Amino acid sequence: PTRELVCWFGLAMLLADTLALVLHPPPVAPRSREVAVAAVAHGSGMVGPRSYGPYDKLSYDKQSGRSSRAAVAPTMLLPWEGKSGLDVRPYDKLLNKAAPVVVPLLVGYGSKVFKPLYSLADKVRNRKADTEARQATSNAYKPCVIFSSRTIKDEAAYKSAFAEYAEGAMVREGVRACFSFMDRDKEMTAVQFAWYDSASDLVPEPPALKECYCGTVATDYTQTWGKWNADFKAALQTDMCKYSFVEEVRGFLKEPTEANAKGFATGEPPMIWISKRDILPGRMEAAGSSFQCGTDRMYTAAPAALGICEFTDPVDENATWSLRVFNDYNTGFKAHFPVPSPILFRMVFNVIPEWVPGPFPLGFSFSSQDYITEAVKSNGGNAAYTPYIFESDALIGPKPDFGKGF
Repeated sequence: PTRELVCWFGLAMLLADTLALVLHPPPVAPRSREVAVAAVAHGSGMVGPRSYGPYDKLSYDKQSGRSSRAAVAPTMLLPWEGKSGLDVRPYDKLLNKAAPVVVPLLVGYGSKVFKPLYSLADKVRNRKADTEARQATSNAYKPCVIFSSRTIKDEAAYKSAFAEYAEGAMVREGVRACFSFMDRDKEMTAVQFAWYDSASDLVPEPPALKECYCGTVATDYTQTWGKWNADFKAALQTDMCKYSFVEEVRGFLKEPTEANAKGFATGEPPMIWISKRDILPGRMEAAGSSFQCGTDRMYTAAPAALGICEFTDPVDENATWSLRVFNDYNTGFKAHFPVPSPILFRMVFNVIPEWVPGPFPLGFSFSSQDYITEAVKSNGGNAAYTPYIFESDALIGPKPDFGKGF
């Protein structure tokens, strides 16, 4: 009976998802005039995630002929919509108890039944062409996000040098995060995170900070998500470290525009998740396409989800580097994966089954203590991420400020 219930429920969600797309095609907003022109020239409107700012809506509608009704097609209302902060309801507690039983059924048994149906539905919708169009301008988002793991010579000297650098960087308008922690699992190693609104906002590290590093390309790495350019790459890539600069980034990074003000100006602490994930051999393209479909919906479902994206490891075609930036628990973390929803079924039937079973090779989370505690309650798998707490004395540099300027 349980398996039959899972099957019928999944089929109903698949049909509802397809019907919703037929009746109200979700809009996809270009980030700029250049991206809009590229989208029209490519012959498809599928460019990145779905969102509309005043200029994007006007320019996109004029060039593509997309109706304004489709541009403002309503999304599913959520119980926590519009309420920021940490709001744990009886429904959430029920889900926390049910998830360890239901999710494995959906991923294991349900995916075997419904993945072929989703594949067929995607072909009918010409999802491959949509995905190719997205990839043609997949890195159209202006923000750049950097995550590094660096071996250091002296802990005290590093903390002093990085704190001074980060405090100076955070004064600048286009820098929303610049902080570090000592790695809890590796001795004499620091992890660093930075968010720049654009490549031109990069703040190069001073010589005093670079003097603290002593790693090599075998021990240290820096991962970059977003729209970097040649100048950004040259300014960052100045010492012994393995740098990854990948042009195709799946998912989205939101820009700090008025259209996205609701997500940036929450006044709440952020949750940042970074992981390296192994994908089953030969399944990267399928997993990536469905991941993009899911994140397209997350863009509007979760206003405070500022970034949900990934790229394929340039040296391992069966691994991804994943980034999640939520600027609020309710309207970010919770809202990006509503239960039940088309987002849930797209991901559990088509993306999660493509991961190699077991813990991710690397996982880091940066948040408040309250947020990570509730996140682990909602999904025990989140405990696999090594947690770093902003309120602790271990934070090096200022706390992130994603609401800066709003």
